Amino acid sequence: DGRAVPSSASGGAKDDELKADNHKVDVCIGDTIREFKHKLTVACQKEAAHWKNLKGDAADEAILYSDITIAHKHLVMVFVPSPKVLKLHSQKLTDGAEYSRAWKEAWNDPSSWQPLDPARTFAQYPQFGFGRKQAQLLRVVEATEAYKTMNLRYKVFEEDLNRKGFQDSNDKERCFGWARYRHAGDVDSPEWRPAFVSKSDQGTGHYQGRWIFEPGKSVVGGGATAAEREGFANRDKA
Repeated sequence: DGRAVPSSASGGAKDDELKADNHKVDVCIGDTIREFKHKLTVACQKEAAHWKNLKGDAADEAILYSDITIAHKHLVMVFVPSPKVLKLHSQKLTDGAEYSRAWKEAWNDPSSWQPLDPARTFAQYPQFGFGRKQAQLLRVVEATEAYKTMNLRYKVFEEDLNRKGFQDSNDKERCFGWARYRHAGDVDSPEWRPAFVSKSDQGTGHYQGRWIFEPGKSVVGGGATAAEREGFANRDKA
């Protein structure tokens, strides 16, 4: 609903009281982003309960954390510094006004925030350094069409999620399947490999196709080795 949760990085006595660390909910490097969203919801519930017990239901702090549910419609994003910020940091120019200005611009730019896949764990994002001593900056927003127009990273992220995988290929021209591949350099030992399979245009009752992860030849056909052709033999013989 657009409310901001105070950051534990804030300074000052008042901010220290609002660090939102009363919930005691631990987040682990092996948690998926989906599990993190659930833990975040639980943390807000516990934080609200803490302030209600301390100051009453009408307290600003209690209201701040009440009725918050982080669900499938929300994006968890990590901050990606702009090239300018990274350049100034590498030059150890982090104390000047130029760095402060570049940081603020990057922070306020929606496209500086990279959405994280709900099915992946923090450990599966080594490029962002989760689990290191220096904490990473996260943001949670509601995934809307309007936000997609502002955040190019989100647009690309959603396109990648919605892109049809090769396992789903199944049309009049070809389908996904598994074909037997024989290792010529290993006494013809067999291995079943993923492939795109189609009917032979020679009317032989065999199949032809292409390995998805190419072992050598790009197309199985006249120029293929005997071992590769074996991978696309008639299914009744396989």
